[in-house]
Amino acid sequence: MRDDEENKGEVMKKLIILCLGIIGVFLIVQCSKFNNNTEVYVDTQLEGNHDDENERKSYYDNDSSQESEALNDKYLSREENKEYDIYAYDLTTREIQSRNGQDEYVYRGNVISSSQAESYGYHTTPITKEVAKSIKFWRNDVDFVPKKGEIVLVKFPKGNYKTYIDIELMYKPTGKPNGEWNW
Repeated sequence: MRDDEENKGEVMKKLIILCLGIIGVFLIVQCSKFNNNTEVYVDTQLEGNHDDENERKSYYDNDSSQESEALNDKYLSREENKEYDIYAYDLTTREIQSRNGQDEYVYRGNVISSSQAESYGYHTTPITKEVAKSIKFWRNDVDFVPKKGEIVLVKFPKGNYKTYIDIELMYKPTGKPNGEWNW
């Protein structure tokens, strides 16, 4: 009778260890799904030119939005900043105008300071007297639907503020502020 009890005890120990192992694997899988905020970039180049001071050896991303980090990487390149001026604009108005015989929305926004753009995690060109203090663009010239209060990044050729090269969404507000908000 005692051998039966000892066998049952051993079987129970093995069953408990198996269950704990399954639970451990489950928890590891679940935690890995939620831990999307960590990225590590390692330079694996053994030989070559290391002149680029912006080259990342390793990086820990604390930002909860990997999409905004990927977008922001485009605006950190020193080579690009030598060729382009990059400014952020807060979208304030939308109106309908006619272009090529078609009615289309035209959006307008006002430039925001470099320090305000940095508070959103983006580096922009410092504002000078020559900067276009406001922007106007057509809905069909961008690949997103702009909304009031959003902030967009606009890339201009260096010193030319009449023609932009690219407009991308930088910040999308959450909730609705007080006052007239619907366009």
